[in-house]
Amino acid sequence: MTVKPWTPDLARAFIPSVEANPWGPLENLLDVLGGAFLFEFVQGGAHALAAARPVACAHGRRLDVVGLVSTGERLTAEHVRGLSLAMAARLECDMLAMTTMRPHLARTCVRAGWAETGHLLTMDARALQ
Repeated sequence: MTVKPWTPDLARAFIPSVEANPWGPLENLLDVLGGAFLFEFVQGGAHALAAARPVACAHGRRLDVVGLVSTGERLTAEHVRGLSLAMAARLECDMLAMTTMRPHLARTCVRAGWAETGHLLTMDARALQ
């Protein structure tokens, strides 16, 4: 895993991830990726880009994974675990958090040691007015 500098092309690679963001109608590419570090993961045929932002908390640091794009073979639980732990170690974070609307990614993350801690429910109040 390496940390990469952001380029316009690398940011554009996250458009599918941003479009699948649960906060979709309220956030654009810059909102989602702003302040995030860019990580590249390559192992065998697996290739992924991950965007993650450290957040200072009262009792440690949380790493919010705000974007994940797989451009090679589908990531396995072992890949996700390695990438998650490497990002957390690199940015000295104690916990990781992520939202996703992709069930296969959620299942992979659970197999990698992530815990499903509830449900994310959203409502577009503008649509109800």
